[in-house]
Amino acid sequence: MGNPTSLAPTVAARATARASHGGGPEPGRRWARFRIHQPLGAGGMGTVYAAYEPELDRMVALKVPLPAMAGSGHAHEQLRREAQAMARVCHAGVVPIHTLGEFRGWTYYTMALVRGVSFRAHFATPRPWAEIRRAFLDVARALAAIHAAGVVHRDVKPSNLLYGDDGRVRITDFGIASPVVTDESSSGTPAYMAPEQLRGAFGDDRTDQFSFGVTLFEALHRVSPFDGVHPEERLRAIAAGPRPAPSRVPGTLDGIARRALSAARSDRFPDMHAVVAELAAAA
Repeated sequence: MGNPTSLAPTVAARATARASHGGGPEPGRRWARFRIHQPLGAGGMGTVYAAYEPELDRMVALKVPLPAMAGSGHAHEQLRREAQAMARVCHAGVVPIHTLGEFRGWTYYTMALVRGVSFRAHFATPRPWAEIRRAFLDVARALAAIHAAGVVHRDVKPSNLLYGDDGRVRITDFGIASPVVTDESSSGTPAYMAPEQLRGAFGDDRTDQFSFGVTLFEALHRVSPFDGVHPEERLRAIAAGPRPAPSRVPGTLDGIARRALSAARSDRFPDMHAVVAELAAAA
């Protein structure tokens, strides 16, 4: 597709193209060079479809902005930034990007199609401690690679972690990822946000670590570590510390989750490499 900057017409040109050429992908129809299959899911900004790419005889996952946001230049620019953030990371635990392009005024990108389910679905059923440890060790390694590439994911949660049919774990959805050094305020899913995010600050790689800790705690205990729905309630709960743990959960794994959930960033692990080391030793 070439340099992404060469694919960026003005916001007005995009809006005109979308208005004159109709909607985005539709199941059963050809769109750009892809044959669109079923939708795989939708998030806050985009919809992902399974699609067939005939030139390379392969299935891919194709993402476009949500139809309601199709006229928003911000949505298309954010999708472009998401693809570029994912492309910066080369690791087996990150879904690889294939292409970034535009068709009829719609920005899209394609990535590898992962056959499997989300962590939310996989860990809805109780799993052996060894399986939980191995899966989260893979997540920790992938996050360490993401941070080494200079990116903070900012939305680590069970629905953005994929458990493949091949047993491999992958991280996806970099919709609000940004470079580590930035003054930009953050957004995300409140139930998984670190206290600094809830206060509107960007944070750093230890912010992803907190979200990792929430996800690990839920897999271990099958309950959120904190009560509260609104940010103020959540901040009070985080300051008080995670809820008590039943004795059936291995103390080493529970301890890793709890340290990652420290209210103060300085009390968490120094980086995800340290989390990797702790999880590897927990075997």
